[in-house]
Amino acid sequence: MMTVPDRNTGIIQDVYIDWTGPVDIRHPFIITDLRCPKPARHTRYFAELVNVGDSPLRGLLRGNVVGTDVHFEQEVELSPNQTTLVRVDPNR
Repeated sequence: MMTVPDRNTGIIQDVYIDWTGPVDIRHPFIITDLRCPKPARHTRYFAELVNVGDSPLRGLLRGNVVGTDVHFEQEVELSPNQTTLVRVDPNR
């Protein structure tokens, strides 16, 4: 009998993260409810954002799931040298 992919092994395909500017994206991770008929729509995205500069910043954390129509974005404000954990739910 063939095994079922995943079995709590985590992400099994390539993941790409791109960013620009004076904000570091650290420790990104996702949580998916696989019991749903469309798991990509029931996924929460998290990332730790760090303002490495000396000025306050305001911006948009934005992303998408390649191969689906799922996209997400979250406005973020960071004080100088602030670190914050951002949670984003995809647009439905």
